[in-house]
Amino acid sequence: MSNNWPNKGNVDGGIFIDGETAGRIGDSIVVTQNGCEYLTQYPRRLLVTKS
Repeated sequence: MSNNWPNKGNVDGGIFIDGETAGRIGDSIVVTQNGCEYLTQYPRRLLVTKS
């Protein structure tokens, strides 16, 4: 990223359990000199379901 503020970006993470399940979640963020702000609005809690 450049040194021009603010910057936009994405944060992605995923999990894969071979032969069982997989999941991925992504956030859009704005990075400022003082930290970051999430633009994606949804609950950030773990939800476990049975298949």
